[in-house]
Amino acid sequence: MKTIAVSITLLISLLAGTGIATAANVPTTITGATTVDADAAYRLFRQGALFVDVRKPKGYDMGRVPGAVSLPLHGGFDHERLGALASTDDKLVIYCGGPRCPLSARAVEKAVSWGYRSVYFFRDGLPGWQKAGYPVE
Repeated sequence: MKTIAVSITLLISLLAGTGIATAANVPTTITGATTVDADAAYRLFRQGALFVDVRKPKGYDMGRVPGAVSLPLHGGFDHERLGALASTDDKLVIYCGGPRCPLSARAVEKAVSWGYRSVYFFRDGLPGWQKAGYPVE
């Protein structure tokens, strides 16, 4: 049993040094944005907010919030592309693969730095949406 505990501790230490994200090192809040849970995200969905999926295209193709646009953080999410979809006053809900995925946090920080004023950080992402029983396409 002691060997297992030591192995787990060693693995956690190794992962921490690799930059691999864990729920503990993905922020829960982003300055200038509002963190929302699945229920609040769904209310924004019903109000017509723009949902932005910042995962890789393969993840987007496997399932997404209905109507969400794909702007992968690496290779698609930039000021020009976002500006073509939304004004700085529009409500944006940015999500990725859940609380262990750092992509949405980075995208939210960028959107806020570009002057977007109604940015919602959906940290629980698609897994949280699905767990709440909301529709997926």
